[in-house]
Amino acid sequence: MFEAIRRRLLVVFEGRGCPQSDELVDETLRRFVRRLPAMLDTFKGDPIPYLLVTAHHLHLEYIEKQFVPLPPNLSEELPAADDGEGAELLDQCLEGCLGKLGPEDRLLALDYYREEKRAKIDFRKELARRLGITTNALRIKVHHLRNALRGCLDDCLRLGPSEME
Repeated sequence: MFEAIRRRLLVVFEGRGCPQSDELVDETLRRFVRRLPAMLDTFKGDPIPYLLVTAHHLHLEYIEKQFVPLPPNLSEELPAADDGEGAELLDQCLEGCLGKLGPEDRLLALDYYREEKRAKIDFRKELARRLGITTNALRIKVHHLRNALRGCLDDCLRLGPSEME
């Protein structure tokens, strides 16, 4: 029964797109076990609804912790969209950062954003199938790639492409 409950909670967190689903499931179960002695006399029935509510609240906490407010001077840090020099710098940095990825990761990062609307959904399902992973695992993999690229781009835009080589 424990494994069935754990799997169900895992499905809930993965369905909400949490890359740290296992940790959130463990924390949900820890909180339930911690509260169990106080509830033992009055609690009757199936624990699943209680666990799902606990998981929901934990997910809200997780989202709140992931939120990072943008700096107030953000517009000063990035080149203007119509600035030809800024766009060229961004292109150089993006090419350099993509070049640092392995060939499979580079292709995945480029392919993932290739289509639009319904074609995008279908393409991503097909891409996940070709890679032998679930669509959620694909999203997580791309999320990690995007974070790596974002860090590289931030460094490159701050230091310049010549300093990144």
